[in-house]
Amino acid sequence: QELQDTNSKKDVMEQKITELTSSVQEQQVQIEKLDAEKTDLETRLETAETSLGDTEEELETTRANMSSGIESLEEKLKESETENTQVKQENTLVKQELQDTNTKN
Repeated sequence: QELQDTNSKKDVMEQKITELTSSVQEQQVQIEKLDAEKTDLETRLETAETSLGDTEEELETTRANMSSGIESLEEKLKESETENTQVKQENTLVKQELQDTNTKN
C-alpha cells in the first residue's frame, strides 16, 4: 500500500512537473514575442526621434532664411521710402518752379 501511495504521489509530481515545464515554455515564447515588440518599438522611436531632429533642423534653417529675407525686405522698404520722399521733394520743387514760371508769364 505504501509503495502504491508513493507511486501515486510520484505520478502526481511528474504530472505537475510536466505542466510547469509546459507553462514555463509558453511564458518563454511570450517573453520572446514581447522582447521582439520592444525591439521594434525602440527602433521606431529612434526613427521618429531622428526624423524629429531633421525636422527641427529644417525649421531652424527656414527660420533663419525667413529672418534674413525679412531684414532684406525691410532694408529695401527703407530705401524705397527714402527715394519716394526725395521724388516728392523734387516734384514739389518742379511744381513751384512751374508756378513761378506761370506767374512770370
